[in-house]
Amino acid sequence: MVTNYKFTDERDGTEYGVIRVGNQLWTAENLRFRVEGCSYMYDDDYVSFRKNGFLYNVIALDSVCPRGWHVPTRTDFERLFRFFNDSVNELSLVQKMSSTLFDENINLQLGGFGSEEQHDFSFEGEGAYFWTSSYSETEVQLYCAMDRYGLHFEKPEDHQDLFSVRLVYNDTFARKV
Repeated sequence: MVTNYKFTDERDGTEYGVIRVGNQLWTAENLRFRVEGCSYMYDDDYVSFRKNGFLYNVIALDSVCPRGWHVPTRTDFERLFRFFNDSVNELSLVQKMSSTLFDENINLQLGGFGSEEQHDFSFEGEGAYFWTSSYSETEVQLYCAMDRYGLHFEKPEDHQDLFSVRLVYNDTFARKV
């Protein structure tokens, strides 16, 4: 069951849709909180920003979360995707998540990604790329990608890559039915 809520970020007054998926609360849209020197608009385009939020470098992850929230782990993303589909590695999941039905719930935004160093942006409208708070075996922060290859977790090509951020509330909701 998916239940919809609202959350207002006390730092800047921005309101976000929030959904309850299983026992977790997720922001239903990409974060739009400005972190000086660490947050970027896709192609410096305000229309894209209003739709897709900021893209962030890895340094922003230390300060991007409001009190009570965290950047999702790889396990958080896998749980979310399993909630909407039995398998987390099927291209059909990406198609399902970008469909109208899914979009009404978690509003998957195909915001692409960017490079801070090259000020280059790619794949807006073609894929969704989110920072996770999980690390690879070589201690590199991972990102979650949903694109034409399906759902996968990758290491950024360099520390200057830019990805969107979703948030998960720190407390879980265990409710007996």
